[in-house]
Amino acid sequence: MSEFRSARLVNGLIALGCVLLFALVYGRYLPWDYAIAPQGDTIRLTGPIFCDISRHPLLPLLDWTTFEAIYYSPHIVSYYPLLLTYFLDFCDPTSAANAQDIVSVLHLAIFFTGCMTIGRVARLSWRDTAIFSLFASVSVCTLALAVFPTIMASAAWFPFAVAGLLYVLVVDKPLAGVLLLVSGSVLMLAGGPGTN
Repeated sequence: MSEFRSARLVNGLIALGCVLLFALVYGRYLPWDYAIAPQGDTIRLTGPIFCDISRHPLLPLLDWTTFEAIYYSPHIVSYYPLLLTYFLDFCDPTSAANAQDIVSVLHLAIFFTGCMTIGRVARLSWRDTAIFSLFASVSVCTLALAVFPTIMASAAWFPFAVAGLLYVLVVDKPLAGVLLLVSGSVLMLAGGPGTN
């Protein structure tokens, strides 16, 4: 019994260490000192679009045949709530860079959680799931996606859709799988428009 407890303790500590490493890697982008993407699209493109949305807090009119806003921007869906356009300041370059880093780190945490969900659906141990999630969320490719908050917002929900598919096909829990697949897919489509 004590060996089982010590193995669980070691696995739990490794999983906690992976979560802390994730926080260490991406936590430095939350203060004003660093920025994931201090210029480029952050300041010149998505910053002004987010600023305009934050100044006009009404939801846009929808074209119900395509589920797109009538005043469509190929870079953002203004009704996706986790872009935090109503809570953060996007209206000057420094604030826009910091606010978009907050949005990117939030979605990287969602991506980390989604990878944890895939690992648990695949019946990996907590330790292996945490290591897999850490490697997936701090990889160079993921950091390259984090430069564009709308693309990261969409990519963050992809693991949940995959986990739902695994629930349906492998674990044989169709109701949970369909709910996870549909919610992950809907949020993935709402997070980033199809042109991204």
